[in-house]
Amino acid sequence: MKEKSRAISLVSTVAVIVCLFSLSCTAYAAPPAATQKSATQQLQPAAAPAASVLNPNAPPKGTITINASSKANVNASTWYTGSYQYIQWTCSGTRSNLVDVTLWKNNQQKVIIGTGIATGQTAYSVPGDTINTPGNYELRIISEDDSRVEARLAVTIVATTLIITKPNKDDIWYTGGTYPISWQIQGTQGSVNISLSTLTSINSINVGTGIAGGSMQYTVPSSVPPGEYYLYVNSKDAPGVMGGQHLFVQPATLTVTSPKASDKWAPGNTYGITWQFMGNPGPLKIEFINASSSIIIADNVQPGAGGSGWYNWKVFPLKNGDYQVRITGQSSGAPSSTSPTLRITNPFIKYSWSADPNASMAMPYAYYGQPFTSYWQSFACGDKVNITITDDTANKNTIASNTAEAVRGKVYFKATQYSLSNGSGQYSWIPPAPPDPNTGNRWYHIHLDSSGGCSDDTDVFEYQ
Repeated sequence: MKEKSRAISLVSTVAVIVCLFSLSCTAYAAPPAATQKSATQQLQPAAAPAASVLNPNAPPKGTITINASSKANVNASTWYTGSYQYIQWTCSGTRSNLVDVTLWKNNQQKVIIGTGIATGQTAYSVPGDTINTPGNYELRIISEDDSRVEARLAVTIVATTLIITKPNKDDIWYTGGTYPISWQIQGTQGSVNISLSTLTSINSINVGTGIAGGSMQYTVPSSVPPGEYYLYVNSKDAPGVMGGQHLFVQPATLTVTSPKASDKWAPGNTYGITWQFMGNPGPLKIEFINASSSIIIADNVQPGAGGSGWYNWKVFPLKNGDYQVRITGQSSGAPSSTSPTLRITNPFIKYSWSADPNASMAMPYAYYGQPFTSYWQSFACGDKVNITITDDTANKNTIASNTAEAVRGKVYFKATQYSLSNGSGQYSWIPPAPPDPNTGNRWYHIHLDSSGGCSDDTDVFEYQ
């Protein structure tokens, strides 16, 4: 009986174990709790959804469009070396917006502009190197999810050139002078840096930085040493694009052009002092000099414009003699110039026995009934002369007898307003027959009186 009970108990125990095992299998097949699923996913990620896997047999999904633009450097078909080109596109219906932007030539990739770009735009600085030699290229924007989805744009790369139009080759710049600089750029129109360099020195003179507009005015400092130079204009926005021009720098010059050699100036009259210059000699000092002294006529006179200047001077009283005009720039290193010798001659009118005032001859004689010519020379003494001829016989006889001078006799001739414009003149006169042929020889007195206040007298002896 006991044995039978043990058998029944053993069977019951086995049945319980089998039942527990069965319950365990049923629990495995049931959906696990959420926390268990999360842990399982972290340890062993599930495979990607079938929809995200590219099926090469399926048609491309979505499009890429290069946007049209009216701006010269946005999606342009012509690119200049040294320029910045802005590239813009739109992705529509693609799996993601990630694209690669590249540049191709002859169906070979030459330049990677950018990869994994999701913003729909990028910028590219076109270098002037051996990779981007001028020619025909193709811009490609390719989806990173499907290389079949792309957009293309034909692009022509053109070499940027810079040409200096002023100064001309071998021009001369004078220190202190102001000169135009102009240039033309094919391609990028950004600003430029300009410098002046000697042929031997590595140092350069800064002319201008960040200059836009294609032109500027430059004043050459007086401190620039004379010599040969190259003017360089470098594109600031396109490194390597530049132009050069050969020129010379020389010191400022100054030349007195008036007075000229052998000029005659009279005290009281006004004369023009003139000069020419190259560059800018600075404020000027004008002096009137002779062998022993100098007089400052004017100080701090502006040099003028267009390479010339003048100063009008009223000559104050000076002795007759030789003088010069000296003009000196008053800035450091400025030039100086001295005129040829001129003559200061005080105003006069003088009777002459001949048309040649320097001729050496004895006093001529007059004969009644025959022409007798009177000559004169004048300088700065008005523009007209009065001529008076009187009988001076009685006066001469009185003087010869050492008595008081008698009043001159009959006025034979009086002419007025003869021109002095040429500085010389003459008048021919026929002495009349004497009233009494027995009175003997006569003297004539000739008096010259100019409109400028000058006068001169002479006597002429007449034979009967």
